[in-house]
Parts: sequence; structure tokens; C-alpha cells
Amino acid sequence: MDTPSNHNLMDFNFMSICKAIEVLSTRCDSISIPIRQSASYDLIADVKGKISRVKVLRTECKTENGSYIANLRSGSLKTDFNQCSCEFVFVDTPEGQYFIPSIEILVKSAVTLTKFKRFLL
Repeated sequence: MDTPSNHNLMDFNFMSICKAIEVLSTRCDSISIPIRQSASYDLIADVKGKISRVKVLRTECKTENGSYIANLRSGSLKTDFNQCSCEFVFVDTPEGQYFIPSIEILVKSAVTLTKFKRFLL
């Protein structure tokens, strides 16, 4: 049986995917939800004529200096982020959303979003 914390996490994930669909639908030609759940990506988007896999993340965590930090690890085994697993990472924060090309992410476990201000939507 799920614990309340698991339900809250699932609600946050669902809400973030809905937010990604809302935000990206004005920027992409089409957005699709994969039939099978994948730890690698959550959405498929037509970005400028190219079909792209999109990983959706939610964070409210901040570093000591006040920068948002997003956990990139996924799945029950918390595997490290792999740039080849998706083309974009959509990060939903309380103060805005980021749409980051995965090739820009050079770390495997967590990313500080101040480095990606140019991808703030």
C-alpha cells in the first residue's frame, strides 16, 4: 500500500507533467504521452519538426545560496542521468519552468538551475 508521501510525490509528478503539457503546447507542434511508463522520459514533443523525448522534473529544493536544484536520477534504483535517454529536460519550479536540451547537462545526479537561466521559459 502506498504511503501518503508516495501519493504526494505522484500528485506532484502528475501536476508537473500537466504543467509541461500546458507550457510546451504553445511552443511545440504536438505533444504526446507514451503508452508505457518509462524512467527515461515522460512526454514526446515535436520541437521544430523533430520528435523529442522530454523528461519532466519537479523541484522545490534550493541550495544554501537560494538556487533551485533538481534531482536528475530516476527510477526505483535511482540510476544516473544519461544524456542519450531524452532530448530535453523540463523542470517545473515554484518560480518558473526550464526547458533544457539534455546535451547541455553534463552532470549525472543533480543540476543547479542558475546555470541554465537562458532556458527559463
